[in-house]
Amino acid sequence: MGAPIFYLPNLRLVDPTVTRATGFLTPTFLSSDIYGFGLKTPFFATLGEHADVTLTPFVTSGGAVLLEGEYRRRYAHGSIDFNSAFAISEGDGTSGDGYFGIDAKFAL
Repeated sequence: MGAPIFYLPNLRLVDPTVTRATGFLTPTFLSSDIYGFGLKTPFFATLGEHADVTLTPFVTSGGAVLLEGEYRRRYAHGSIDFNSAFAISEGDGTSGDGYFGIDAKFAL
């Protein structure tokens, strides 16, 4: 009748010869006296041969929700890395705290 009866999970494994592929990375479980238990689930995306981005949502049992990001770009004689994090919710009703950093290295 066109309605699914049972769903099976779909799993995709990357070919061992592939050096970089877009997808989720291994989740990280953390614990701290400050925020309680936390879970980070990074998502890695390739943006061509020489650039990539990693976005990592971070959720804690204390109610905090953060989003971390990293953009990396490689050149023939150097590299640029952008790092940032932003608190969407800090668990106490406040939000908006964050940081942004740049690391650039070039051989002149």
